[in-house]
Amino acid sequence: MFFSFSFVSCGDLERLVKDTEGYFGSDLQALCKEAAMMPIRELGSNILTVKADQVRRLKYGDFQKAMSVIRPSILKSKWEELEK
Repeated sequence: MFFSFSFVSCGDLERLVKDTEGYFGSDLQALCKEAAMMPIRELGSNILTVKADQVRRLKYGDFQKAMSVIRPSILKSKWEELEK
């Protein structure tokens, strides 16, 4: 299945970059998977009849919701401690 991003502005992309500071590769992978599930979960029982091109595009809000579930594997305070 193909997903495409539909950010309202470049500012949303920049916010996403800032919001995911401290996330590592596997964290980002999990975050993207969780965000990609948001439009699919909204389908509910319609999931059995909807075609892939009818699933709405990903939005910045999907990533915001996903960040409440997927957290960085290292806390910012620990990251700052390691940088010293």
